[in-house]
Amino acid sequence: MSKQDDRVISNLAAICLAKHSTHKKIIKLYTNIDAATLNMYHVAKHPRGWDHRDSELWTKNQDAVFAVRAHRLFIRLFAKNTDYALPLRAVDLWEWYQTYSLLYPEDEVTANRLHYIVQMVREGKLRVKAGEHACESCGNSYVVHRELYAYKSCPICRRVESALGSSGR
Repeated sequence: MSKQDDRVISNLAAICLAKHSTHKKIIKLYTNIDAATLNMYHVAKHPRGWDHRDSELWTKNQDAVFAVRAHRLFIRLFAKNTDYALPLRAVDLWEWYQTYSLLYPEDEVTANRLHYIVQMVREGKLRVKAGEHACESCGNSYVVHRELYAYKSCPICRRVESALGSSGR
């Protein structure tokens, strides 16, 4: 594929992200799309009313399940990037967002949140627990906020255990 083809694909992914309310500053990190094109396609507000900004709260509360699902999908889609060190392209963010949306249509996840997961892992705010530190209940890798690192099971298993405990089982 030529550099021109890569640029076209990148711009198409950027337009798709823009149509799904991804913040302009995030799109600009992934592509060199010109401002006029970005403005033409950008939708400021998500159709469901979500406006996710750079925040850590959702990785600490019951929404941490979203981060774990996103992490597990990320390592399946980008197996060579399990430590999040390699750069992502606009098309990667778009693919990740679309796949997540298809698998979990009711979850409140946007491309903005997916971008921030990568940023938080790289900054050490979210830590990947894998291998010998993986979830004690299901054995899968997961991300956990650095303030909650002492947890030994993932938020998904904790939610299931809580539901089973409250139902009297």
